[in-house]
Amino acid sequence: MFKKILSIVLIMGIIASLCACGNKEENSQTIPTLPPEKLENNVVNPDDDIDVGSFEVVDTFDIELDNYNSNILLCAGGEYTLHGASQNIMVCVDSEEDVVLNLKNAHIQSSNGPCLFIRTANSILINLVDDTKNKFETSGNNTYEALNAVIYSTYNIEFGGKGTLEIVSSVAHAVKAAECLSIHDGTYIIDSTTNCFDAKDEIVIDGGSFNLRSTGGDGIETDGEIIINNGDFTIDVFKDGIKADSNIVIHDGNFNIVNATEGIESKTNVVINNGKFNIATVDDCINAIGTLTINNGNIHAVSETNDAIDANLGIEINDGYIYAVGTTVREGAIDTDENGIVINGGTIIGLGETNSDTFEGEQRAIVLNVSTVRIVKSVTIKNDKGEVVFHVDVEPYKDGFEDTEDVVEETRPSGAGPSHNGNRPGRGDSSRPGGNSSSVGTDSMLYLSIFLSDKSFVDGLYQIFINDEYFEQITL
Repeated sequence: MFKKILSIVLIMGIIASLCACGNKEENSQTIPTLPPEKLENNVVNPDDDIDVGSFEVVDTFDIELDNYNSNILLCAGGEYTLHGASQNIMVCVDSEEDVVLNLKNAHIQSSNGPCLFIRTANSILINLVDDTKNKFETSGNNTYEALNAVIYSTYNIEFGGKGTLEIVSSVAHAVKAAECLSIHDGTYIIDSTTNCFDAKDEIVIDGGSFNLRSTGGDGIETDGEIIINNGDFTIDVFKDGIKADSNIVIHDGNFNIVNATEGIESKTNVVINNGKFNIATVDDCINAIGTLTINNGNIHAVSETNDAIDANLGIEINDGYIYAVGTTVREGAIDTDENGIVINGGTIIGLGETNSDTFEGEQRAIVLNVSTVRIVKSVTIKNDKGEVVFHVDVEPYKDGFEDTEDVVEETRPSGAGPSHNGNRPGRGDSSRPGGNSSSVGTDSMLYLSIFLSDKSFVDGLYQIFINDEYFEQITL
């Protein structure tokens, strides 16, 4: 029965009482079961007696890991510094006070559970000491299925500092918090088989550099809300890049999301206030079950088998530059099921088979049916005086996904266009949503519908040129 319900916690510190943790006469303790309030959804039964071996109680704040070859237990509040290297140990924090863990070139390897387990703490800050490189890695079989992460906390986790933390996990999440996860700064290099960052209640990221890779999970995932204030993100994952059951709010940052099933997905609403986005996905690049609001930013989004940008309950665009490419098979660049698209500003270029034609707002939009044109290479719009008011060069799909700086500009594009590698790992895999074979990677991609909006579009007569040849005349 225990094995079936084991999944969120490890198991326990001092069977007599937490007070015994600080008794220097007792230098070895075992882990008791977690408090009942922490037991929910795939968590161990509080009555189960789990033998996880002994923990050596450490009463020093300067911890040289080379001196330990068994699990260690930190019970006192205060500031600890971990440095050196050790194999097959677990560091467990079990304190009612505030705890700071300074990682100063610390390297921990574990083959049967997490490298770091925060059982209790009034608050926990993991500080990556400036100019240091730290590495936590797990391999083999995870003996404690409940503690399914390299760094696992039954409460909150807070990261800071300007050092580097590399996490390698072949059996579990990289970082998991049963409540909230906060990241202020630092460099994170993660290679995981499941989620890279996982928290139940909320994830807040103020800044930092993130290189996240997962062969079977999400990049950043929570049951609650995600707030990103800034940061540089490179995310290459099997499932979703950034995923939340509640709202996703992005204030700024640089985002390069590739190979994901979906790039940014919320089961409620997505708000983008600024930032640079380079997203190439199998399914939707940006998806909101509720509404999507884009207030600014440079967004380059390419979907292999679905809409590039999709929100079920409406889309509002107030400013920014958006280049969106949806699949040419039944889907489009920008799509909403209800309430239409409200456009109040920005430059928007959408290419696909279909595009929403229900839009309103302060800025005009044009939807062109270009099904008679085999390959669209450029679109030029001239006013009734013959002056060019809008131009975009459309490049065919090709190998290699260019950097955001190369394809996204704050002004109207010249030479910008979708490009990603249809042969990247995972593409064409029928086990992935939409992962069956597609025509991506050819130069004969057909764009049947083009959606355009720009502040230069005002009432008047316009001539449309496709590939420098006259196409049609429209009146706004």
